[in-house]
Amino acid sequence: GAPFEVEARTGAEVWLVLHGRAQLRTGSGYSRQFNRGETVLIPAATRGPRWTPGGDSATLLRVSLPH
Repeated sequence: GAPFEVEARTGAEVWLVLHGRAQLRTGSGYSRQFNRGETVLIPAATRGPRWTPGGDSATLLRVSLPH
C-alpha cells in the first residue's frame, strides 16, 4: 500500500493496528513495523509520522488524546 502522512496533529495520539501490519516512520529517523493487535503512543513532539501499510492493506485506529 501507499504511505500516508499523519496530518492535523494537535497533541499525543494512540494508534492501534486492527488488521494487517504497517510500518511507522518519523522525521527523526524512527522506523518500526507494527502488527495486528499492537498499539503505539506517538508523542505530540514527534515530527512527520508516516504509516506505510504492509502487504495490500492495513486498518488502523487513531485516537487523539486531549491536551
